[in-house]
Amino acid sequence: AQKEKAKKVESITATYKGSTEEGTILDSNNTGIIVTVTYDDGSNDTITDFTISSPVTLAAEQTGTVTIEYAGKTCDLAVQCTTISPETYKSQCQSISYDELARNPDNYIGQKVTFVGEIIQVQESGNDATYRINVTQGSYGIWTDTVICGFDLSNSTSRFLEDDIVVFYGDYAGLHTYTSVMGANITIPSILIQYMELSQ
Repeated sequence: AQKEKAKKVESITATYKGSTEEGTILDSNNTGIIVTVTYDDGSNDTITDFTISSPVTLAAEQTGTVTIEYAGKTCDLAVQCTTISPETYKSQCQSISYDELARNPDNYIGQKVTFVGEIIQVQESGNDATYRINVTQGSYGIWTDTVICGFDLSNSTSRFLEDDIVVFYGDYAGLHTYTSVMGANITIPSILIQYMELSQ
């Protein structure tokens, strides 16, 4: 019987199905990299034993490109990082009045918003913080109009305390209903804060 001629690798191509968040490492251990080999007989196969000699870590708003090698053939894989920088995120936030958010919540769900306000209540559990923040400044420096905000403390170098005046940027998450200590249902806008800093 004739021995089958070993197939030769004609070319390789790569696609990417993994995370595109900042900090993701593009290396040969990244299971999101799919490498397909095309052989000289026209067949192809997906392989996992490719090498990447210069791994790349994805950075906000940058495209990371790695060269994948297998059996003497190479191809480039470019991955666009989907994380946006804090500056870009903040520039996309809009100031929407409290009344507008409370009156037409469905128009703004998922939109990026920014407010200045006074923290009136802080609840922390591990890295999760929930703040109630008054975002409308009235006369005599009295703040009114409460929003409820979630924040991941690992995104910040400092803690925030009651009575702090803060600037925050986040995603509007619609209305949140909770029961007050008096047993009444209270419905207020909720915001998932991405960035918060003390107001100067």
